[in-house]
Amino acid sequence: MDVRARSYEQVHTLSVQLGSHALKLVTKPGLPYWDAVRPADTLLDAAVQIDAHSRLLILGCGAGLLGAALAPRVSQGHLLLADTSYIALEMARHTLAANGIVNAQVLDTPSALPTYTNTCDAVMVVAPPDRKLARRWLLEAWYGLVEGGTLWLAGANDHGIRSVIADAAELFGAAPVIAYRQGHRLAQAQRRAGAAPMTAWASTPGIAPGTWREFTIELRGQQLQVCGLAGVFAHDRLDDGTRLLLESMPSPHGARVLDLGCGTGIIGALAVRLGAAQAELVDANILAVASASATLARNTIDNARAYAADGIPATQAQRYDLVLSNPPFHVGKAIDYEVAHAFISQTHEALRTGGQFILVANRFLRYDQLLATLFNNVTCLVQTSSFRVWRAA
Repeated sequence: MDVRARSYEQVHTLSVQLGSHALKLVTKPGLPYWDAVRPADTLLDAAVQIDAHSRLLILGCGAGLLGAALAPRVSQGHLLLADTSYIALEMARHTLAANGIVNAQVLDTPSALPTYTNTCDAVMVVAPPDRKLARRWLLEAWYGLVEGGTLWLAGANDHGIRSVIADAAELFGAAPVIAYRQGHRLAQAQRRAGAAPMTAWASTPGIAPGTWREFTIELRGQQLQVCGLAGVFAHDRLDDGTRLLLESMPSPHGARVLDLGCGTGIIGALAVRLGAAQAELVDANILAVASASATLARNTIDNARAYAADGIPATQAQRYDLVLSNPPFHVGKAIDYEVAHAFISQTHEALRTGGQFILVANRFLRYDQLLATLFNNVTCLVQTSSFRVWRAA
């Protein structure tokens, strides 16, 4: 594995200041603000008012810095940390340990519900750029809070926080903005007494707690039932890039297949239907892993499994005949070629001799140049006005 790939995989321990707290932040590339204090954390740390017996939930905990700062304030209570990112959850565990925090728990489940329904005195939401995921988290906050409990909502202006605050106001009755900092806003709301939310989007499948967005696709003579959750790429449709990859991929018959960045699991599930001996589906988004697992179950596919990981674990070296990917090589809104290079390097290590890597990418992304640094044979299988499908062997 080359230097750029190792750089991506390296874990760093930083000494940082969050408000009045001198803390250790354990972090790595692959996370937004991975080497800095998030402005949303600064806003929340300064504003949140809690007593020592409170139970708190942080949705969008990142690498756990805010949790490490708040945990001592609830010395007789408990703190729950949740995120969609497997990387964030792993780093949060390390950050809590580095700061000696013992009254906090990192949740690696797709939802805090129903386990923590009506148990939280306060919920902090660091709003994601995906509004549908933000709505899912707002509903989790509503159902997780006790009556009279407080929602604290922070996010970036250029990630749509104004719209998320409007959704919170619709759900909670009011959500006034109480602070601004570094292009971010902080709003506060109270969980009112009474019936469940009646907003138009609160019952949307895939957003409402305990539901899936389900749809059917037909491709290469096969029909699949697909399950998705808000917060997963193309959770409600077959996207054009994935369709192009599946239409042009070689036969997977008898192959051991890896679906890298699996999303809802369409690629891995179809590979099995087309004769793959075994398929593994991996994603760093735990909502994607839950969706892919549900897709496999809906289609009674038992020679495949989905799991969360940051790329391809080193233990999988020379394991696969075919790696298929519509790669999520982004960090926040930015294209991150370091992440792309790391995943391509990991794929090179994971393939058996003679194995193939098939990936689809936006036409303007020159992944062929990255592929050519490691693979001897790189060809374009098909291209459209929007996408190219690359084969590396």
